[in-house]
Amino acid sequence: MELIRGKPAKEAGLAALQEAEKLAGSGSWSGSVSPRVYYLSGDKAKGQALIDQVLNAKPKGSDWHRAGEISPTPASP
Repeated sequence: MELIRGKPAKEAGLAALQEAEKLAGSGSWSGSVSPRVYYLSGDKAKGQALIDQVLNAKPKGSDWHRAGEISPTPASP
């Protein structure tokens, strides 16, 4: 809680996300939520860097599938 206490919402959210990444471990998609969160929150460069990190290793078919699911859904007409 000290990590986020008294911080503005966006700063607290980023601090919590960074801590979650540390706790997630080092599996290829153990922190798979974080690329999506970064990407959809507007930090597309950070999100893309995390995606690239996984896909530039030895990706499995499921890695490509998960990466494809990260892009935002187009708005309905």
